[in-house]
Amino acid sequence: MKAAIFFCILQVLSWSLAAQFTDDFSTGTLATYWQGDTDVFTVTDGELQLSNTAPESNNTSALFTLAPTSTAAITTWSFNLRCEFAPSTSNFATVFLTADQPPVNGNAWRGYFLKVGGISGSDDALELYRKDENGTTELLLAGTSGAVGSDPVNLGVVVARSTAGEWTLEVDYSGGQDYDPQGAVTDNTYSSGLYFGFGCQYTSSRNMAFFFDNVEVDPIVVDMEAPVAQSVSVQGANAIIVQYNEPLAQTSGETPANYNLNNGIGTAQSVSFPDGDRTRLLLTFANNLTNLNTYTLSLTDVEDLTGNVNPSQDLSFEFLLPEVPVLGDLIITEIFPDPTPPIGLPDFEYIELYNASDKVLSLAGLGLSTGSTPREIDPYVILPQSYVILCDQDAASALGAFGEVATLASFPALTNGGDDLILTDSDGNILASLVYDDSWYQDPLRAEGGYAMELIDPTLPNDCPGNWAASVAAAGGTPGQENSVNGSALENVAPILLTAFAPSSTEIVVRFDDVLDSGIDLTDFFSINPNIEIGTALLEPDRQSVRLFLGSALAENTVYEVSALTGLKDCIGNEATTTSSVQVGLTVNPEPGDLVINEILFNPNTGGVDFLELYNPGSKILNLQGLRLSNEAIITGTTSTIVETNTVLLPGEFVVFTPNPSNILLEYTVPNPAALVENNLPTMADDEGNISVYSSFILLDALDYTEDWHSRLLSDRGGVSLERLRAESVTQSEGNWASAASTVGYATPTGINSQDRTSVIPPTEDFFVLPEKTFSPDGDGFQDVLEIQYSSDQAGYLARIAIFDAQGRLVRQLEDLELLAGTGSFLWDGTTDEEQKARIGIYILVAEIFTAEGDTLTEKHTCVLAGRLD
Repeated sequence: MKAAIFFCILQVLSWSLAAQFTDDFSTGTLATYWQGDTDVFTVTDGELQLSNTAPESNNTSALFTLAPTSTAAITTWSFNLRCEFAPSTSNFATVFLTADQPPVNGNAWRGYFLKVGGISGSDDALELYRKDENGTTELLLAGTSGAVGSDPVNLGVVVARSTAGEWTLEVDYSGGQDYDPQGAVTDNTYSSGLYFGFGCQYTSSRNMAFFFDNVEVDPIVVDMEAPVAQSVSVQGANAIIVQYNEPLAQTSGETPANYNLNNGIGTAQSVSFPDGDRTRLLLTFANNLTNLNTYTLSLTDVEDLTGNVNPSQDLSFEFLLPEVPVLGDLIITEIFPDPTPPIGLPDFEYIELYNASDKVLSLAGLGLSTGSTPREIDPYVILPQSYVILCDQDAASALGAFGEVATLASFPALTNGGDDLILTDSDGNILASLVYDDSWYQDPLRAEGGYAMELIDPTLPNDCPGNWAASVAAAGGTPGQENSVNGSALENVAPILLTAFAPSSTEIVVRFDDVLDSGIDLTDFFSINPNIEIGTALLEPDRQSVRLFLGSALAENTVYEVSALTGLKDCIGNEATTTSSVQVGLTVNPEPGDLVINEILFNPNTGGVDFLELYNPGSKILNLQGLRLSNEAIITGTTSTIVETNTVLLPGEFVVFTPNPSNILLEYTVPNPAALVENNLPTMADDEGNISVYSSFILLDALDYTEDWHSRLLSDRGGVSLERLRAESVTQSEGNWASAASTVGYATPTGINSQDRTSVIPPTEDFFVLPEKTFSPDGDGFQDVLEIQYSSDQAGYLARIAIFDAQGRLVRQLEDLELLAGTGSFLWDGTTDEEQKARIGIYILVAEIFTAEGDTLTEKHTCVLAGRLD
């Protein structure tokens, strides 16, 4: 009888030839080599029949046997299958052609199978699939659509696979042997397998309706090789799993004495096959293993399913049992938020983590966020005192060339200017966090892109700006490696008090230029003059601001001086040895006349940014938060912005708004960096435009600027600001604006304007007056322009102003019938009508004034254009 052939093969261990497996179930009983749900299958009239006498509403049953196959030879599978129903999504059959593990529920087996129906009616077909270890299936080939969609299904099937992995499917849909080709496909993903079997998916009404017969697998491969242990994986503190290259006999799982570990661990306490997978052997020991130790596992007399015995094998492995990190174990040591333009690193954002503990840590399930929902990190194990690059999966290959990589399916975007970085465990507990900004580079040029910011000293707080610097590595960063700035000298400047404002009459908030030490009581480090007692001083969440709670209320219209005393430390330990002070008082919202536009840069150098300077000419303490900065001349682009931060402007002080204070510090001399406020500006064109300042809906000041107001002696107006001459003069007057001097770097943000004119028009009987009769247009900020002031006793005057040299030749027609205001001024920059610099010498200004009554008045004034003789 054919049913006995396979059984004999298993008994004759010396057989070296391939044979075939067949079973026609003619014995009337289920052979012992069938495994699985043997209690719900029976042999009826020479057929294998599903016979579940106590079914549930939905059921899955499988029967399988050992039938090793390989692409070493052409292989065929044939069988008959009958279903006494029309298949559906709840009732269908599966035939496991070749599987590397028993094809039962819960096993992550890999291999190939046939599915009979299970789609729907006219679409039901006989289909060939590949199944992968992760549970996914891939449809390789489908037979005639609808051929297995009716009742009954009666099939004779032949499947063949060539040595090159080409599969063919032939079917007789009447159950005979008159086979019709259904198609061919090539797939050689898995070259071998161990098991063949049947599966039934069914409801309670189909519990007796599946039949199988005439099974043949030709050839099967007779195993003549002893099993070999391939690897060891850690399962727990005292448990390991040994992976074998083939299934083992049950006896190998019943003999703990066959498995021994050195280094004092000894013989296994128990041996088992987890999840029924006989290629994986779970060993437990009485004693725990030590992390990072190397062990040798000795295996003796291990037997496979065909009786081949491996008498002795030693397998060495390093024991690594990852732990879940806690706060302080992991440190963020490198941040790469702006990879463009590339210097030498791939064009991908990343952060670097350092394992500062002596533990092996698992990153699986940890989350990384920039303030929003955490993105999960893929499984990865990081060793003690090791680095790993966190990046997007798409960046793994490129960044892997620099160091070890742990990936995220979606790496959170890092904002170039600054962002939150938060690392959490699976329960949402914070493991590491910091809030960086681009000032941490301590190098404005490298902050423009292509360079990473690196931690200098991992033993000091990593959320401290002074402990970071731009990478000095040639590639622009050191991902996965020790930082290029490691061990560099830390900045040693003590914290400096920058600003203060009073949100209420009993509170003052002071802000420093650095993050403060959060481990000390700050109350005794401040004083106020005129004297007000400080009850409590609390560090704000940004750690650069301190809120002072006062014992008594601040008085109105009074300027107080707040001092930070000696001994105050920043977050890396720099201690103040001198007192620093700022002024503060109760603020009011500005009204018209309280605030004027004092300087504007609308055409910055390439790579630079605009700025707007405001000035407080009065006696009020102004709160600028909520001001609206608007460009009334445009309808596209950024038409207006709002001042977001608490900004206090004391009498006689300046404030500069710019989107990038670091750039202004790099480009210009800034006398008072604390007065640089980061705030977006409306779009300002390089040639002409408008800037208007509103408090709520009240217009405080406005300027329609033009590049024509710049000195005509400038060959390049890029990066040159326009400065106001007098705060008390009309804003919208060309004569009240001049180019900043070259000697101050062409702009004076936060400082007194280089072209400031504080002199008052002297009393005179003339209509026009020259406050200074000598000028030298050399850009040194001293008498660069000739100012021509005027005052009139009534409206409606027109003026024509011309400049003549000592020989009476016209040099410059300065104004031609200009309608005059009540008071004002004109400027001569020392150029001719041909836009050339006039020669050194004496010049005569001739002014003709035309009254509303038709009278004409003429005035002459002498001036001197001075300069150095070459």
